Amino acid sequence: MDIKVNIFPVLICLLLCSSLDSFDYNSTVLDKIISIPWVKYLVIIHRDFNETNGLIKALKLRRSIFTVNIAYAIDYSEKSSEILNENNLFLFVNSLQENIDEFESLLKTSLYRQRYIYLILTRMISKNVMVTTSKKWFKKHFMVNLVFVDLSMEKIYRYHPFTGDLLQSVDVGLVYEDFCHNMNGFPLKISIFPHFVAVWKDDHFEGSDGWMTLEILRHINASAEYTRPPPSSFYGQLYPNGSTTGQLHQIVSGDVHAALNTGPITLEYYHQVDFTTTHDFDRIIILLTNNISTIRNVASVIPRALWVITCVFLLVHSVYLKTFVGYAWSDILLINIRLFTGNSVNNTPTRYSKIILMASVFYCYMLNNYFQSRLMSVLSVPKPTKRLETIREVAESDYNFNTENLVAFAVYHLKGPDMEYIQAIRNRTTVLQHQEYLARAATCPPKEGFLSARYLNTFYFSTMVKEYDIKERCFYEVDQILAINWLSFRVTKGSPFLDKINRVVLGIVETGIRQHWNDITYHKIPEESAKGPKKLTMNSLLLCFYLLLLNIYDYNSTILSQVMSMPWIKYLVVVHGNYNETDSFIKSLKSRKAMYIINIENLVDYPEESGDLFSEYNLYIFLNSLQTNIEQFESILKTSLYRQRNRYLMLTRMITRDVMVTISKKWFKKYFMVNLVFMDLSLDKIYRYNPFAGVLLQGTDTGLICEDFCHNLHGFPLKISIFPHFVAVWKDDHYEGRDGFFVLEVLKHINASAEYIKPPPRTFYGFKYRNGTITGQLHQLITGSAHGAFNTGPITLQNYYLIDHTITHDFDKIIILLTKQTPTIRNVASVMPYIMWIVTCLYLLVHSLYLKIFVGYTWPETFIINIRLLVGDGIGNIPSRYSKIVAMALVFYCYIVDSYFQSKLMSVLSVPKPTKKLETIQEVAESDYRFNTENLILFPIYNLEGPDMHHIRIIQKRNRVLDHREYLAKAATCPPKEGFLSAQYLNTFYFSTMMQEYHIKEKCFYAVNQVLATNWLSFRLKKGSPFLNKVNRVVLGISEAGIRQHWDSVMFHSIPEETSKGSHKLTVDTLLFCFYFLFLCLGLSFIVFTLEILISKRAKKT
Repeated sequence: MDIKVNIFPVLICLLLCSSLDSFDYNSTVLDKIISIPWVKYLVIIHRDFNETNGLIKALKLRRSIFTVNIAYAIDYSEKSSEILNENNLFLFVNSLQENIDEFESLLKTSLYRQRYIYLILTRMISKNVMVTTSKKWFKKHFMVNLVFVDLSMEKIYRYHPFTGDLLQSVDVGLVYEDFCHNMNGFPLKISIFPHFVAVWKDDHFEGSDGWMTLEILRHINASAEYTRPPPSSFYGQLYPNGSTTGQLHQIVSGDVHAALNTGPITLEYYHQVDFTTTHDFDRIIILLTNNISTIRNVASVIPRALWVITCVFLLVHSVYLKTFVGYAWSDILLINIRLFTGNSVNNTPTRYSKIILMASVFYCYMLNNYFQSRLMSVLSVPKPTKRLETIREVAESDYNFNTENLVAFAVYHLKGPDMEYIQAIRNRTTVLQHQEYLARAATCPPKEGFLSARYLNTFYFSTMVKEYDIKERCFYEVDQILAINWLSFRVTKGSPFLDKINRVVLGIVETGIRQHWNDITYHKIPEESAKGPKKLTMNSLLLCFYLLLLNIYDYNSTILSQVMSMPWIKYLVVVHGNYNETDSFIKSLKSRKAMYIINIENLVDYPEESGDLFSEYNLYIFLNSLQTNIEQFESILKTSLYRQRNRYLMLTRMITRDVMVTISKKWFKKYFMVNLVFMDLSLDKIYRYNPFAGVLLQGTDTGLICEDFCHNLHGFPLKISIFPHFVAVWKDDHYEGRDGFFVLEVLKHINASAEYIKPPPRTFYGFKYRNGTITGQLHQLITGSAHGAFNTGPITLQNYYLIDHTITHDFDKIIILLTKQTPTIRNVASVMPYIMWIVTCLYLLVHSLYLKIFVGYTWPETFIINIRLLVGDGIGNIPSRYSKIVAMALVFYCYIVDSYFQSKLMSVLSVPKPTKKLETIQEVAESDYRFNTENLILFPIYNLEGPDMHHIRIIQKRNRVLDHREYLAKAATCPPKEGFLSAQYLNTFYFSTMMQEYHIKEKCFYAVNQVLATNWLSFRLKKGSPFLNKVNRVVLGISEAGIRQHWDSVMFHSIPEETSKGSHKLTVDTLLFCFYFLFLCLGLSFIVFTLEILISKRAKKT
């Protein structure tokens, strides 16, 4: 199972525009783009090979490449998987500003898909040209992913067609940002035709398909422009001449963006349109008219009116006997029964009663004879013909068939093992319009069959009940179905909405909303009552027992035939003990499916790279599995062939229920096997034990093989490996924080409990050494001591074949933090000790009070004297000799303070300018820094891969691994010439911890601009875990709904950040502020001084 990064499949077309030597491989932005890890091939498209030869040679050293001359461009076949691979990087060369438009011819070939991302590299291009080109190609070709890179400015530009903004950045993330997650009300063209699952109301559709459409529009913030497909060709067809019809034509031609009618997935059109996630399935069935009596039951052989008259007659008779004769009710009941059974009544007490009794006897005699004659006429009807049960029987009969044009598309593209008979049925099938189809079915024509979808069957009958007043169905369903249709929506090939719609549809299905809508839709349709009268046939009067004795290796089992026809099976893996005994059986299977054959006596442990053999779409069949030797197959469970998620079918005969339960329980407990299925060919039944509910299920429906028991674990304790950290904090009996909340959400969705275990110390994520030793969580998963590791961790391709990774739900960057080389003085005030400031303030306060009280100075005069003292000026006009002594002491003290302040300030300003910050990995590697990292991220640090591996290796060699406490303690001291390797997510947490525990006030390190790597984060499960799909859906739903971002905001909001109100470092701006403040204070002092003079003059005049 491939691990794929959870972004839109990207096709990047690079159009290099420059002059003369413009195609040199020396651009930082281009280097980052070429280094994107998901790139498989470079496809260089050019006009002149000689002009671009140097660039092609440079790129060829980095990646495998294809070269295509645009002057001779051809429309590549859809099956050209290598050159059209969605993980390729397309480089377009010779793309000067004046000839960008000539590449529009590319958009008319198969190299263009709306979902792909086109990157134009140019120099000094104007913003108007970028906006004009983007708008034009968006309007004409619905291109939403056109990106420009100005190599002269090293900037990326991208026009947002839904908001109308031209975005610019230096982050390569802008290249593959998904603009389709919010369309700002853009009108999507949606093809949908009215039917019972999509009923038009006001300005929108209702029903399950209609509500699904509204939900999709709401999630992407779009509006809808509804169109209908052409009549008589709803889903559409592809003819041999290449022409298309119906919704298929609308999608291929670009007339609509999506067809949101639930339709079948057809492999014939795989290269024409894209299908969304399968959100439902339906079966194509055959309905045949019944050739049996129309009498419903025993009571219906007498008209209802006669029953009413009889009841009234007996009621009057009973009341007369009770009232006038005096019989007890028990006697009256006995008399009535004797009358109905034709017996006479004795002991009549009066003559009047005899007359009434004779009348009653005569009436019941006539009624009894009428009943018997009618019943005999029914039983003498010829025995109905045997019902047809298989496609072969139907094809060889003389039936003709009808189908509605809605399902004609699916009917004419059926594929299966009985193609000869299916073709015979198709040749005798007439396609009718909806009303014609229903009108014909309502008449129950003899020797006529109707091809329908099981979903539509109830709707058809309800419509016939309403419009044609029929009371019962006059046709039956053939046991063998024609096909199972997997249903989905259809969008334009390469549609940029595919991933977003997939997530919405998946969330709706997983949460049960889809089923709820179906219940509402079908609740409005009247069903045929299950409690109603049943048809009277000879079979209803007999109890028949059939014992079907089959040899286990004869390929005659109906249910096994259905299993072989299941569409999801890719290969059969037949495990046997003796090939000669099963030769004929294996040959019969081989004619139906591609297969592998494994002899359990010569078993080897196959390598993990045997992809087809290990596909989860294989079906593993155990032969020679008699009740006495079932356990010999346990050896297969000790090899790499066994995966908990795979399905294992054990063919046997006449096996007891106790044996099935015992084996299932044993293998579940020992190997956690949840998908073990028994098929008893003697009874044609399937048995499967649900280990979580403790129930042995049985049936004839092949869906039991595929049923996911892991959707409800009934409180089963899952062993979950998780270590306490700031994203998983232990509280009471569970973890909180982002990872902890994820675990609780998963447990809630699958109704399980948790048994938390911690990984071994110092090896959290785990390693695989060259000698094969595996450590940490990795070891716990492989050995089965843990079902899942729910710590957010990086996806590592080195261990791709060891464990399963869930969907990528986040990403993080590995960064380098370096200590700052700056002065430690914080501000102007801090150049003097606090105690000196306190003494000075007290000194000046006492002096001011003395001048005010004993000398009589005003407060403005006192303020001016204090300022003159602090700036080093003398004091004039001392009024008394005692003040002179105090003034001299103050002048001397202020002189000492002023000199100390100036000397400290000059020492601060004379500190050498801090060294230039390092910005690239190369500069860091060439410096004399040493590095430290916490053992939590040791795993990703030593598995880094990137274009600058030489310098990364140098950093790794100078790196020391520390425990969490040691790491924080060392970082809190801000050691010179020391660097710290960290994850960006952890950075805030580290600083908050140092603030709380080591009382630091500010960060003393900075982050290097160039990151070491970007980690895609996910959870990890045991290889082949049966919980993978379920956990993926929960994680996807949480991420898509924004709940994970909410948890992050709650988690990081509780971490104290560096305060913006704290003291700041000494800068020129700080000194200027002090100067302006002093200037303002002097101005105020001058105003106060002037007012004092004026007031004094007025006082003297008066």
